[in-house]
Amino acid sequence: MARKSQSAAAVAQVFAIRPTASRLPVPSDMAPEPAEVWRTTTAALPPDWFTPEHGPLLEMYCRHVARAGQLERVISELDPVADLATFDRLVKLAGLESSKAAMHARSMRLTHQSRLKAETAANRTGKAGPRGIEALRGLDQ
Repeated sequence: MARKSQSAAAVAQVFAIRPTASRLPVPSDMAPEPAEVWRTTTAALPPDWFTPEHGPLLEMYCRHVARAGQLERVISELDPVADLATFDRLVKLAGLESSKAAMHARSMRLTHQSRLKAETAANRTGKAGPRGIEALRGLDQ
């Protein structure tokens, strides 16, 4: 029987004790609509993306997304000409909820932009600056 080297045995041992990552569970007191946002958000990312310390921030994000959706549904059924004051208040509230959701999304790195490296983001938008010493010497032309 072949013997394993000491480093191979150490690697096997590390992988053997590494637990399988599981998704952060939905809080038990969360309403159905924010809970669905929670499940959708956590399912779209690797299982270990959210750790227990992300729970409160993720919970706020889900509540803001759900509330913004509720407001948008009410706004879509409202006639702005018939009740402009109510329409205006609801649009402002929906905007605030959306802003808060976006703020939390950026904090948890859920947006597309936050997942790109700065260089990659600049390349994709066509705003990449000069690179390396060749650019400084004018050779990057």
